[in-house]
Amino acid sequence: MKKIAAILFALLLAVSLLLTILYVECVLPGLMESRFETFAWAPGAYGQLARDITGYLNGKDIVLSYFQPHEQAHMADVRGLVALLMQVLIALWLCVAALGIFLRNKAVSKTIAVTLSSVLVFVLGVIAYAFIDFDGLFILFHKLVFTNDLWLLNSATDYLIQLMPIGFFMAYALSIGLIWLLLMILCILFVRRPHGIFSRFKKAN
Repeated sequence: MKKIAAILFALLLAVSLLLTILYVECVLPGLMESRFETFAWAPGAYGQLARDITGYLNGKDIVLSYFQPHEQAHMADVRGLVALLMQVLIALWLCVAALGIFLRNKAVSKTIAVTLSSVLVFVLGVIAYAFIDFDGLFILFHKLVFTNDLWLLNSATDYLIQLMPIGFFMAYALSIGLIWLLLMILCILFVRRPHGIFSRFKKAN
């Protein structure tokens, strides 16, 4: 039972860390502004654009009048996903906390570390593939998470795709991936350390 709980804890922790980084990066206006300045090829006051878009995604009552109706509809879909992401994150972290309390001081450090390492290797494989065919993964992601084709924008006429070309999303993916990898390595080192919170303590006789 405790081994299954340890594996589940490690899997949920890995997913929770990844989705938390994704959420945070989605709603940081300064980060989005810097990405606009680097990758956008459409004119605009990028600072205000970034504040409006991240505020809108974070649930604020903002009208994105910069965009055409179909672009606004797509942004409404994205906003719905961000709201769902927050709800999922709350549930995930509650589960992680509950499992962590259940496993506290149990000898499951090795199981957790091995599971985290396995997830790390799998994601490294996905990252390696992304360097080969990021466009393919990007399209697959959109097909999986959206129920319409509003994300298929025209770079010649749609301001949204001019602000956010593929390099914009590649930069986000790289940043999220690197931060997640660093946190995962730290988690593995933490659970494997002697007398960690997932080790069984024995009193000296």
